[in-house]
Amino acid sequence: MDKQVPVDKSTNYTFPAPRGKGIMAKLKYLSLALVAALMAGVGGYVYYQFYYPYSTGDRAGFITKFSEKGNPLCKSWEGEMSMGGFRGAKGGTTNVFDFTARDSAFIKPIQEAMNTGMPLRLSYKETHNFIRCFGETPYSVIGVERLNLE
Repeated sequence: MDKQVPVDKSTNYTFPAPRGKGIMAKLKYLSLALVAALMAGVGGYVYYQFYYPYSTGDRAGFITKFSEKGNPLCKSWEGEMSMGGFRGAKGGTTNVFDFTARDSAFIKPIQEAMNTGMPLRLSYKETHNFIRCFGETPYSVIGVERLNLE
């Protein structure tokens, strides 16, 4: 029988004594901890895929192609930079750098350089991008610098 704890001595009314945490309370705590761990894991994975740079660097050359691609929900600016070099009839190095410009601040300078034939230095970061909504290449432009031909 449960132990009774008196509450009011004048009425002699009693309530059952509080029990320890039951199995349902433990399952609730365990399921909340599991959901929190799962959310932390998914958040870490998303950060690693989209924001943690696998590599960073610079490429210099002439913009040969720059266009907006994608469906109406996921538009991105994709381009090609020719970095010079030799391309033989039976192979050789391609020396073409494919990139994605996500930031709208870089679109106008890249278009101007392509229209005028001015060389550019593109600073980029490479991420483990697997969703086409963020661009078709893993190389995202993070800086643009015009180069002089002198």
